[in-house]
Amino acid sequence: MTPHSVSLPAGLPSPEDISTQIERILSSPSFLGSTPVQRLLRYLARHAIEHPGGTVKEYELATEGLGRSGEFDPRVDAVVRLTASRLRAKLAEYYLHEGKDDPVLLDIPKGVYVLTSSYRVARVDSPASSEGKEKMPPVVRSFPGRGAPIGAWWLAVVLAVGCAVLIWQNLHLRSAVVAAAGSSSRHVEYFWRNLFPNGRPVSLVTSDANLLFLSNFINRTPSLDEYRAQGYPADLIHTQVADPMVQQVMTEHMTTFFTTSHDSVGVASIAGVMDRYRIPFNVVYARDARLEPDTEDNIVLLGNRMANPWVELFDHKVNFVFEWDAQQRKGTLKNRNPKTGEKEIYAAKPGKSKSYATVVYASRPNGKGSVLMLGGTDMTAIEVGARFLTDEASVTSLHRALGIELTRPLPHFEVLLSARELNDTPYNFEIVAYRVLGP
Repeated sequence: MTPHSVSLPAGLPSPEDISTQIERILSSPSFLGSTPVQRLLRYLARHAIEHPGGTVKEYELATEGLGRSGEFDPRVDAVVRLTASRLRAKLAEYYLHEGKDDPVLLDIPKGVYVLTSSYRVARVDSPASSEGKEKMPPVVRSFPGRGAPIGAWWLAVVLAVGCAVLIWQNLHLRSAVVAAAGSSSRHVEYFWRNLFPNGRPVSLVTSDANLLFLSNFINRTPSLDEYRAQGYPADLIHTQVADPMVQQVMTEHMTTFFTTSHDSVGVASIAGVMDRYRIPFNVVYARDARLEPDTEDNIVLLGNRMANPWVELFDHKVNFVFEWDAQQRKGTLKNRNPKTGEKEIYAAKPGKSKSYATVVYASRPNGKGSVLMLGGTDMTAIEVGARFLTDEASVTSLHRALGIELTRPLPHFEVLLSARELNDTPYNFEIVAYRVLGP
């Protein structure tokens, strides 16, 4: 019997299956309102169907996929990398929720611009398994290079029936999800729609991974003045590093521009929710930021003082302030005014895979804009804070803790979170302490 005699081919998902899955994803609540992400997914899907396994160049994605001009330069414009990061995060979110039973899995592996697809793994026992006979192996569908063991043809028939049932269940569940979308995220929607009341653009200031490296090397936190100085980073390196050869290597290294993977996840999560609620924003690298005191634009600062010195401007507003323990070479959070049951110092516990994050919502020094800061004991805190503020259950718990009513303006606040880590992924967020801040 030829492969055409079964419902699903033994190998790659068919172009029809991929197209159906793309439409299913794009019509889900997670993807509504994210135009650049939608365009990128459609372009990658079309390329995957027309050129299976072939990668796409960044320039091609920018000009043909995202509509940038022919003068696009990937060295100075990170739109493709940021949009791809947001797309990966949205796909992961989709398959955790609305698409958890979808028969076709889509992914964009890190480091390449290519859409891969596979059928969801299915285990099927042979009819004689009850008599103690050997069970048939699982059937896996994937692109070449990922490994694709192929079972007997009749298993494909069984899989086709199973997938048909899953598709019917998914369509039924999706209608319920879409119908409930208006109320299922009402706390997240209220929070983000009221976060920047002046309606001005928002600058997402990512951390500086080079500064993080330098800070750890010299075992202290450089000040904002040192970071903004005309002679940075050469002056700081020459005063803190004795070996001339090390000075040279570090100076060359510091001329590059890097941020952390946690920043990428944080930006993707925050940008996704801002897209959804039509909040204008741009992404700025910490080294390029110019937070002038008289502007009214809003700010989101990612990272603690080890990697983003701009948070120093707001240290006087917060209770849980980042400090570097030079003796133990690790970050801590000092509780300036402990309440009953609170600790004076909160420190990450690597052996127990536990870290602490802070989320601060305050006004700018001139009182004409708002600032949101995601920091903590380590860089994982960025991802913790971003995921906490974009998850309905987490934001609901924040509303309850602060006594926020959905009919009143958001108060300025500070919240301390704890999180555990599994394979470098934070989970199990808990509110440890919180404060309502003054003007």
